[in-house]
Amino acid sequence: HVVRELNPNITEGFVGKECTDERPEVCRQNLRDRLINEYPGINIRVEIGDPGEAIAHFAASIRADLIVMTSHGRRGVKEHVLGSVAERVLRLAQCSVLTIKPQAEKR
Repeated sequence: HVVRELNPNITEGFVGKECTDERPEVCRQNLRDRLINEYPGINIRVEIGDPGEAIAHFAASIRADLIVMTSHGRRGVKEHVLGSVAERVLRLAQCSVLTIKPQAEKR
């Protein structure tokens, strides 16, 4: 999981330098609680930064042959306003990237 960096323009005055960013540890613990029973031995890693860059960098660091990730399939203006982590990974990764659509919700 990748936690985006806090924008200093927004946090200035609210978060002092002595205050540590606890979001990565909170994410790590939440993921561990949700996944450890279903996937024993899972390696949970949480980074801070740009998600697309962090995923591509991590894949390169472990010499991954393939990255598999879901894509929300946003279109039009919404795609450009929100950005697309999958698209960024596709552009930056040194290995193949397989994107799949998430399962449709049952009604």
